[in-house]
Amino acid sequence: MRIVFFNISYMNFYKGKEDDIMAGNFRYVREKGDGGEKHNFAPWIVDGREVCYGFVEPGFTKGGYEKGRQRQMHIQKIKDAGNPGEKLDNVLVVWCAKLPESKHSVIVGWYKDATVYRNVNLLPYDKDTDRGLPEFGYWYNVVADKGNCVLLPIEERKRDKWRAYRKRQNTDNFGFGQSNMWYAREESAQKYVSDIIKQIEEYNGDNMV
Repeated sequence: MRIVFFNISYMNFYKGKEDDIMAGNFRYVREKGDGGEKHNFAPWIVDGREVCYGFVEPGFTKGGYEKGRQRQMHIQKIKDAGNPGEKLDNVLVVWCAKLPESKHSVIVGWYKDATVYRNVNLLPYDKDTDRGLPEFGYWYNVVADKGNCVLLPIEERKRDKWRAYRKRQNTDNFGFGQSNMWYAREESAQKYVSDIIKQIEEYNGDNMV
């Protein structure tokens, strides 16, 4: 199965900043109190389809978000990707974030059968000013049908079964490093990955999308 884990800022609802928190160590989030992932689980209708547009920050070259160039996502590193072009379909995208009140990260939700783009796509800011960032517009690099998207309830995310790892936090040395993308290719991670896939497939609880 094609699977990738993305690290984003923590929010309760991911349906805009109003009546929500945005917690994370990303410089843009700290300085602006805003972020491109703020609508990752806020469906809208595009060309007759009700979809979720997701964003993960792939990083910038020297100069940061002010002067640098936004990096590409290495979608070819996703398991069974083959030799993809500008996008890769049928990917299980697992969204992760650091819990504000703890030192560890959790899975907050997922997109099944998602399309993941190599480069960030941009809709003009005036397309929907609530969703975009004034300096940039509306960024997205993942798309999935609403019916394939799950945002876990807040208390459910805190269960140990939804733990997301960083390499420095486990003796098996797998998980997120400095990048916001984890491709889960390490041999030591395969039991964990299989367990997460099974939990996602069997999940029948509440969905906050």
